[in-house]
Amino acid sequence: MKTLLVVDDTPEDREVLARIFSTVSPANYEVIEATNAVSCFEMLEGCKNIDCLLLDYSMPGLDGLHLLRDLLDRYPQIPIVMVTGQGNEKIAVDAIKLGAQDYVVKGAFSEVQIRRRVDMAIDHKELERRLARQQESLRDFADILVHDLRAPLRAIKGPIEMLTVSEAPITDEMQLKLFSFITESVEQMDRMILSLQRFSEPQRSEAEFEMFCPTRLFDYTLSALAHDVAAARTTLTFQQNPPKIWGSVHLLGQLLQNLVDNALKYRVMPKGKIHVVIVDAVDAWRLIVTDDGMGIAPEHLTDIFEPFKRLNSGREFKGTGLGLATCMRIAEHHDATIICESELGHGSTFTLSLPKPEPS
Repeated sequence: MKTLLVVDDTPEDREVLARIFSTVSPANYEVIEATNAVSCFEMLEGCKNIDCLLLDYSMPGLDGLHLLRDLLDRYPQIPIVMVTGQGNEKIAVDAIKLGAQDYVVKGAFSEVQIRRRVDMAIDHKELERRLARQQESLRDFADILVHDLRAPLRAIKGPIEMLTVSEAPITDEMQLKLFSFITESVEQMDRMILSLQRFSEPQRSEAEFEMFCPTRLFDYTLSALAHDVAAARTTLTFQQNPPKIWGSVHLLGQLLQNLVDNALKYRVMPKGKIHVVIVDAVDAWRLIVTDDGMGIAPEHLTDIFEPFKRLNSGREFKGTGLGLATCMRIAEHHDATIICESELGHGSTFTLSLPKPEPS
């Protein structure tokens, strides 16, 4: 349920607005009231989850635009809809210019209209927040991308210069080392580009959703990572006879591969165990990947799904920092959630909650 703060000094007006938003179907708002600027700020300080604010312009001894400006400065995350009297359209326009999401005129709106205005104000503010987060993420993404792609290029440049312009004789053994170094750097760039492709795929994917047996995901993961599993001397086990699930075989296969690859990367040397199960819950299927690896410190659990977040230096653990971020993208593409529970030194458990489709 959403919370609406109504700021108005007139009891009758507050009563009308409270009735519209808390009793008229659908009653999906909890309405709290303030009679002046002081009580308004007290409400905002005491209640941290206010979704929208309906602000009356005309309150005794108070300039509504001045209060609006103060509210926007201190609580820019809360959408504000201005309530004005007849003939105050210019004030309403000024309010919009200052940053109010919308305005309504007292006595000139229906119940449906004002509810729609408030709903749209909340949706618009959420879009603004998402856009701001995406822009910030894009800036960070670009900065890190430039750094991570230039690093192997710089690593290639040195050996090439030695091979082409060095006046000192270069032995066959040295040539092999230089070519090996170049090859490793090229492979690092190739991994980065492939990871970027997979990271962007869920947003542009038109993959078909279907009901399928998760053994297809298990086979896909085992085929892709068989060499890595053997090299790590890790025991990878899958649930027998799992329940069928709904989703994209290709994308969920990539998600499972990334989770298992992550567990392999952060295993406790020299061996490890990884187990994958599917739980058929009432409202969702849960794909659970459990390992007995090194675990994750609590301070890192909140941002491990962010792009380019590496828990350890790239020198110790090779990776692009996009594996878990891609898992989050795939989860969002399925309207699913993915969480990690972990304790440092005691392994990790990743759980994808895949919602069941509505019965047709």
